[in-house]
Amino acid sequence: VVKNIGTGTYSSVKLATEKDTGRKVAIKVSRRTNSREMAKKEYDTLKSLDQKTIIQPIEFIENDLKDESYLVLEYFAGMTLDKYIEEYGHLNEDETANIAQTLSNCLSYLHSKGIAHRDIKPQNILINDDKEIKLIDFNISKEGKSKC
Repeated sequence: VVKNIGTGTYSSVKLATEKDTGRKVAIKVSRRTNSREMAKKEYDTLKSLDQKTIIQPIEFIENDLKDESYLVLEYFAGMTLDKYIEEYGHLNEDETANIAQTLSNCLSYLHSKGIAHRDIKPQNILINDDKEIKLIDFNISKEGKSKC
């Protein structure tokens, strides 16, 4: 583990480096039984998706001795959209339109798979220097029949 990169209601996220490959990954650490169940559900949901603007899962590990679970995710070098705006000010019109279109396409994809994210907010959108985005935090997403 290299450093802590985020803390949420149910978990914390740490930046780590895989020993075998040297690849950077994000590890979402969940404690408490219900949080661990949510993390497993999030892993299963993410595993069923294949879209470049959705964070990709790598592995799910449970540690019963520590009563923790570890959701290993791809690492996306950037920051949350709210922190980006806080640090750099507003986005210009073209950047905003591009992000809105990308997010709209992402949500259309999710709905075509019968999945509702249910927590779309700037804190759950990562953005990098190239203004590419990734949707994260699927722990309260819901699966069902799509009505879209």
